[in-house]
Amino acid sequence: MFAMQYSHRLPAEHDLDAIRQRAAAKGPQWDAWPGLACKAFDRPPRALYREELPLPDRGAAALRDGALAAGEALLGREDVLAVWLVADLQRWRLLRFSMSAGALELRADSVGYEVLYLARPGLERLP
Repeated sequence: MFAMQYSHRLPAEHDLDAIRQRAAAKGPQWDAWPGLACKAFDRPPRALYREELPLPDRGAAALRDGALAAGEALLGREDVLAVWLVADLQRWRLLRFSMSAGALELRADSVGYEVLYLARPGLERLP
């Protein structure tokens, strides 16, 4: 599976209502996209967090087991709806995304995004 995440830096005075309107208008076009698991644009999920972790130099099984244990610990939190991991082999980093039903919080260990729309045509197919 491939994962893609992108960000846009906007000036402080940018009209955020225009961003919300665009997400509401454009988001539904992704609802039936073939092969797409999910695409986040405040529907049930309200926040998405991305953590960058060093990719340890150990066997694939140990990496998988450690990552699964950390993901399961996050899923034990009441607000966490989903967790997924992405190996960035170009930068040798492990990216952990967690989707939360709670309001966006500022966290030192991750970058947070407000979810304005979540297209999820294939989310239930993810393990």
